[in-house]
Amino acid sequence: MDKKRVCEISYRIGIFLIFFVSIFLRTITYCYNRSLWHDEASLALNIINDVNFFHPLLHNQFAPQIFMYITKLNTLIFGCNEMVLRFIPFIFGILSVFMFYFLSKEFLEKSFNYIGKCSFCC
Repeated sequence: MDKKRVCEISYRIGIFLIFFVSIFLRTITYCYNRSLWHDEASLALNIINDVNFFHPLLHNQFAPQIFMYITKLNTLIFGCNEMVLRFIPFIFGILSVFMFYFLSKEFLEKSFNYIGKCSFCC
């Protein structure tokens, strides 16, 4: 195999491992089902107590309205527990891994094209 092919295979294996480990760790943390922290509990009280999300939230909390409505919808459908309240952050945490990959790939490709070829791979 030539050097470029080996570099491409090692790159793909590395990316797969990063994705796998990050999603695995997020899933393990989510399934651990630890108790709510203070700010999470304060936000949960706003969701449970049917606070109007267009007005300031109780307990000096701030959150995007769409997040509050989606979380409220989840609690109405699946009940109110810690895993339901953390579901939206869990999903977006996983999506952020992929988004970071695509954004960093775009940025690094532009940087390498500006600086020159990557000495490690080429």
